[in-house]
Amino acid sequence: MTSLYGNLAARQAFSAAIDSGSLHHGWIFAGPEGVGKARFAMLAARRLLAGPGQPDDFEIPPGDRTQQLIDAGSHPDLKLLQRLPRDEKKPEQGLARSIRVDQVRELDHFLGVKATYSDRRVVVIDTADDLERPGASNALLKNLE
Repeated sequence: MTSLYGNLAARQAFSAAIDSGSLHHGWIFAGPEGVGKARFAMLAARRLLAGPGQPDDFEIPPGDRTQQLIDAGSHPDLKLLQRLPRDEKKPEQGLARSIRVDQVRELDHFLGVKATYSDRRVVVIDTADDLERPGASNALLKNLE
């Protein structure tokens, strides 16, 4: 994953919230398409999962174990919700129309267990607009309760 350019105000606000110890349980990164919201969300997730002492510029040190686990899709404290391929056997057919309700319901177990490698568990939803209506949205709200 490459470095993050721009979004200085968002990076400072997020870093200040972490440093203050009053990080809110949910963040929404909003803006026009192509400004780096998903990249920022993943870098913020990595910073949270890597623990204290991370630089405010969100730079990733070479060989960072947390980043290696995230890149491999195997970090046990991170769940990424995104549209999946329509057919797993034929991924060239494109992505599904939405994030399915069963994907969101998988969060029940994830959020119900203690974090493995870090002090937190992180869920990144890319993008919330893609949640299947109304089922996935309702399932997400149930998890947040």
